[in-house]
Amino acid sequence: ILPLLNVNIDTNPYILHSDTFVRLTISAKYSFGMLARGNATITARVFGGVSAENVNGTLELTAVKQETIETRKSVDFNLQTDLNIPPNSIGDKVIEIEVKFSDEITGKIYEKKKKIYSHEKDSFRIKIIETKPLQPGTNYEFLVSVKDHDGVPQTTKSFPVTMRCTYSY
Repeated sequence: ILPLLNVNIDTNPYILHSDTFVRLTISAKYSFGMLARGNATITARVFGGVSAENVNGTLELTAVKQETIETRKSVDFNLQTDLNIPPNSIGDKVIEIEVKFSDEITGKIYEKKKKIYSHEKDSFRIKIIETKPLQPGTNYEFLVSVKDHDGVPQTTKSFPVTMRCTYSY
């Protein structure tokens, strides 16, 4: 009986308009814990026109790289040269990464896919958690959470945030 093999693609789940490349770390591990060796074909497909109505988007470009994986390997796709995305124009794109890993020992091919989403604006989201009733002539207080696009609380960066509130009755 052959051991099971799991291919892992480690990457940031999103890219920003200021990013210049996508970095992937690829590894394969047997079910008993040993890292596998082999060859990988890494395909990056760029889909544009992604919206609520068109969740799959339209295929714009495909880029392919071949790599030998000893234990783990970092692979970069340059947004301009490899994926033909001009600087500061990420827009409404999704990059689908597909890895086909050929195990050196068994020759079996294992596949794994991952999607990377683009964000045109800042790298965080602000959400109002709690508000207190508005009283004329007093300060208005509310509690917000600031998180990365992948839902991790923003704790390491210091940045100014400007919020505007309006009230009507």
